[in-house]
Amino acid sequence: ACRALYSLVEPITWKLFCLQHGTGHSDADPSLDAGSRCSAINHAAWELAFSSASFEARQRLEARGRNLTMTVDRAPLIPAGPWWIWNYLRIDKSSDVAKVASFYAFYPLSGPPYGAGNHYCKLLSPALALEWIYTDGLRGRDPGVNSYW
Repeated sequence: ACRALYSLVEPITWKLFCLQHGTGHSDADPSLDAGSRCSAINHAAWELAFSSASFEARQRLEARGRNLTMTVDRAPLIPAGPWWIWNYLRIDKSSDVAKVASFYAFYPLSGPPYGAGNHYCKLLSPALALEWIYTDGLRGRDPGVNSYW
């Protein structure tokens, strides 16, 4: 039997200006935006959620649950709008620590006009992170939490 999973919260789809914009120069080096920008934001969301959770919830997750860790950002197979839009935040639950992978698209200032100077990220919402701390991170590991997956 297959059961549907419902979540009250969804990941966030976000558009951000690239760091090249901050220089005020159209010829700024695109390497200013190198690195896993989405992953860093996801890590901040996780830290905010973890620090906002109750002491008991943090202890329970650390003792019997599965923590989240952020992995490097992933580019879609084809780095264009539809392929980015239809890729979602991924949570790999196949090990003791669940791994969050964010899809991104980055277009330098010299890129195509429709996206020039923008980062697009699939982000972990702090609410989704709290849901993980209180329920999803305990599924299959804590007898008090139903295991649907």
